[in-house]
Amino acid sequence: MRLNRKHRIMALAVLVAIGLLVFISVTALKKKADYRKTKKQYKEMLSVSKEFLRLREKVSMVEDRAGLSESRQLPVVVEKVVADMGLKQKLQSVKPFGGGARTGYNVQEAEVAMDNLTLNELINVLYGIYHAPAGLFVTSAEFKRDFSAHELIDAKMSLKLVEFSGKKGS
Repeated sequence: MRLNRKHRIMALAVLVAIGLLVFISVTALKKKADYRKTKKQYKEMLSVSKEFLRLREKVSMVEDRAGLSESRQLPVVVEKVVADMGLKQKLQSVKPFGGGARTGYNVQEAEVAMDNLTLNELINVLYGIYHAPAGLFVTSAEFKRDFSAHELIDAKMSLKLVEFSGKKGS
């Protein structure tokens, strides 16, 4: 059966429309797949970004604790810790001794004497030293009760401030 010209044009138009529909459908499916892939990559990047920010915050806390963010002197750090607790008047002396540069870090040592502390104040001082924003450590401690007032304690502590220099093999 032979189609007349009008039917051929209509059949051709239907074929072109079907072809166009198939092309648009395939393109839409590809775009949808690309969208899903991009969305998955975005979620992965978002989780990596959150992990990076969390780790950067941890590193910052460690650097602050280790003294990498600014240079510190042991007597200044001790006085600040004690002053933050309102016990500066009970700090008798801070005598630096020893210390020096080591490979990758500097060490400062000092003997700290405090008199007439209550047990609560002593615990607060030790807590403050432990949580000081520097690498501050108690290497030895000696506590004596005051003979005149048995509830008061005299404390002598050897402290060490470790500060990373950031230099390898210096």
